[in-house]
Amino acid sequence: MINADRIQGIVVLGFGITLLVWLVPTYVTAVPGNPLDPSLFPRAAGWLISGLGLAQIVLARPGGSVPAGKEFFGFVCFIVALGVAALLLPLLGFLPIACGLMIASLVLLRERRPLWAATTLIAVPFFVWFLFTVVLSRSLS
Repeated sequence: MINADRIQGIVVLGFGITLLVWLVPTYVTAVPGNPLDPSLFPRAAGWLISGLGLAQIVLARPGGSVPAGKEFFGFVCFIVALGVAALLLPLLGFLPIACGLMIASLVLLRERRPLWAATTLIAVPFFVWFLFTVVLSRSLS
């Protein structure tokens, strides 16, 4: 019988390959006259996701179990939150959506350290916004 960790690795690897083969080439367009390729970061993410999925397939230990219903429900809720965030991004902008997704991530991961949670909630979205908007002059909306 196949290990649940390997199944998860296959799903993650599949998403990474989908990102590299279909999503980035279809939805990321080049900007004429700009030397920095806009597909650089999404392609790097696709390779990283694919590599981590492959590592999970190869390094899975025997005895991995299927997550409990409560954990699976939390995961499904997070996927729904990602879909809602994608729909609301053009209306609300990057920072409110990113902060909302960070809250959903912290709840899903059951983070209980207030300082770590607050730092993550504030630092990650603002760093991403600063990197893309200020440093690279790219819109995130």
